[in-house]
Amino acid sequence: MLPSDLLTALTNLTLEQTQELLQWLKEQIKLQKRAECLQKKEHQQRVALEKHKLSDGITYQLELVNCGKQRCQKCAIGPSHGPYWYGYYWDSKRKKMVSRYLGKKAPLDGKD
Repeated sequence: MLPSDLLTALTNLTLEQTQELLQWLKEQIKLQKRAECLQKKEHQQRVALEKHKLSDGITYQLELVNCGKQRCQKCAIGPSHGPYWYGYYWDSKRKKMVSRYLGKKAPLDGKD
């Protein structure tokens, strides 16, 4: 539960301040998720930070990736390159899930 003085301060924010706070909180959540992934020291190839499934049949994921180089200092504690956006979809011809690299910018801009 949040302290009552904090709740009082939050209820007195303007709409613009509330939107700024929301953006800041979203960034903090992303940073905390990334920190948790790095602290686990898991040697996974990819760790998803965000996931968005859209009606077009593509699932968009923001991921930290492991480059696979044995001497990479960043990857020594787990996936830490990125975050990068990937699109996942079912390829019916090959009968398997396929991923496609989409870059650093969110492919969802303007779709949310």
